[in-house]
Amino acid sequence: TLPAGRRPGLDLLRGGVALAVLGLHAAVPYVAHPLPGLTWPTRHPAPSPLLDLGFWGAYLLVMPLFFWLSGYGSQRLLDRDGVAEFLRGRWRRIGRPGLLFATILLPIELYL
Repeated sequence: TLPAGRRPGLDLLRGGVALAVLGLHAAVPYVAHPLPGLTWPTRHPAPSPLLDLGFWGAYLLVMPLFFWLSGYGSQRLLDRDGVAEFLRGRWRRIGRPGLLFATILLPIELYL
């Protein structure tokens, strides 16, 4: 059974969007018109117009959908937990790992 207030359609949408992101990244070596400024270690000698269409379709859709899903979920958390607990949860789930990434892993990645 689902927790109270859970929307299985939105969970399905979130999973579908995550799969679209995987497909987008898998298509990069095969696109005929790559994203400007995108560096990728491999390129296929025969790009695919079909994968190009899939890449650009996913590129245009996934971020707006992720932002919408995030806003929807955040509003529900705010209503349920209040502002202080919401901010504590965001710090635990996003702030601390982001700070760790920015101070330790990002400089290593930029150096490499």
